[in-house]
Amino acid sequence: MNKLSLFLLAALIVPSASWAQQIAYTYDAAGNRTSRDIYIAPRLLNEQSEDETESLFRRYQIYVAPNPTNGYVQVRIMNFDEASSVSIALFDVAGVQLQALRPTSEMTTLDLTALGAGIYLLRITIDGESQTEKIVKE
Repeated sequence: MNKLSLFLLAALIVPSASWAQQIAYTYDAAGNRTSRDIYIAPRLLNEQSEDETESLFRRYQIYVAPNPTNGYVQVRIMNFDEASSVSIALFDVAGVQLQALRPTSEMTTLDLTALGAGIYLLRITIDGESQTEKIVKE
């Protein structure tokens, strides 16, 4: 890579770390554009990385099963603490919330029997930290 393309790459990435997408162009010595590189940010602002959300599941030992399911999904939070703020929400792929509940014990069962076959998103939030799991209903 020549100095110009490194400069353009740095100029695009450094000040715009919160953008979802960045584009960098490479030019030859005559000034002709030779390539375009598109960089997609690994996460947007206010979202957690996969490592951060995985640590939430490890820290609270959260298990979601069975997946895929025919009707019922059990969510088990092994290190459940009633003093913590815990919520579980089920969404369709369009982002419409279908169910919301606040567990009162370590085991919670969600009834998906009235829902059609497809993919659903289960968001578990504990003290402001969230993890979203994909649930497949057969």
